[in-house]
Amino acid sequence: MDDIAAIKHPWKAVFLTGLFTGAGHLYAGARLRGIFLIASAIILSLTTFGGMMGFLALDAQAAARASMIVSLGSLLLISVIHFAALFDAHKAARKFNSDHGLIVEATGRKKAWLAMFLSLFLFPGIGQFYNGQVVKGIGFVVAILCVFAGEDIFYQLFFLALALYFFSIKDAFDSAEKRNGSSERFLNQGNGLLVFIMVMLFLKTMPYGPVIKENFLKAYNIPASSMVPTLQIGDHLLIDKRQKAVDGLQRGDIVVFPYPENPAKNFIKRAIAFGGDKVQFINGDLYINDNIVPKKLIQTRPDNLPGRTSNIMVYEEQLGDKAHRIQYLRDDLANFNQGPWIVPDNEVFVLGDNRDNSQDSRVWGAVPRNTIEGKALKLYWSWDRVDARVNWERIGQSIL
Repeated sequence: MDDIAAIKHPWKAVFLTGLFTGAGHLYAGARLRGIFLIASAIILSLTTFGGMMGFLALDAQAAARASMIVSLGSLLLISVIHFAALFDAHKAARKFNSDHGLIVEATGRKKAWLAMFLSLFLFPGIGQFYNGQVVKGIGFVVAILCVFAGEDIFYQLFFLALALYFFSIKDAFDSAEKRNGSSERFLNQGNGLLVFIMVMLFLKTMPYGPVIKENFLKAYNIPASSMVPTLQIGDHLLIDKRQKAVDGLQRGDIVVFPYPENPAKNFIKRAIAFGGDKVQFINGDLYINDNIVPKKLIQTRPDNLPGRTSNIMVYEEQLGDKAHRIQYLRDDLANFNQGPWIVPDNEVFVLGDNRDNSQDSRVWGAVPRNTIEGKALKLYWSWDRVDARVNWERIGQSIL
């Protein structure tokens, strides 16, 4: 009963819980609670993921919005449970030791598992500060900050981040035990525990954000009015970056690409025509390959901007099987003529939906197809800057 191997170190329980909710409870002898917490974490994680997929896949705005709420609610609940479990794991280990009459350590000794916890879950190097190793702690902090700075560009640097996390917790543990006068070392832990720690470290340091942004989805916000009325200033949307989406572009798709005159900026416009197509405006009508693009007037309203006397004319334009809204800032389109333009091979001719207030292919030519970053997918947030409010009615809209 007083075997030292039976002692449950409270900060080890906290550390393991930090790696995966419930793991510390299994270690601390609270098995039923640990199993419940592990199952809850798995179910809520799957619910979060399922809600995210539902938001992206569902066309109905109400259903997409409900999926987003479910996903965010599950994510919040996971965070609350995880935070509470950290404290409860510490309590469970102390209770186990108290119930079995076990003494963990003398008061005032450096706690090796606490040093590991600080380095892993606050920041690499904090455990070294706890151990009194200021210079070494600063070194770990600077090194990981440099890796993080480069990871957004080269996400393969996560392997270096993984190594830094591993050595920071190993060094924190070993340094604390040395100060304690103990011969215990991190690598002397059981193989099963070491494998568990390495797997969870790998999952923790994986650059999910950069990988997703580079290959699947990326967020984009609308800073200007060139895509009104389809997209408003303050809209935040997701773009589909999969190669399948880019290769399968159709007339009418909204695309994001580097601004040809300043590639550091991104622009968003509607794809109108592709390589070999002829584009021109004749008497206010858009023609592609000498065929008129159908449009019908939906609304005419005064332009309320200072110094403007013309009307805003909103049309529904039909490109193939896609109908979308565009607008002109004038009353009479009869004398509006532009073009023709012949779209080069492997390029895309793009226009803004706010046709009289848009820099697009009419100004700087077609966009190379291989520079297109992705296709607009769905609005996930919208903020009205003028009225300082959330445009709830726009969230969850599929972008057409």
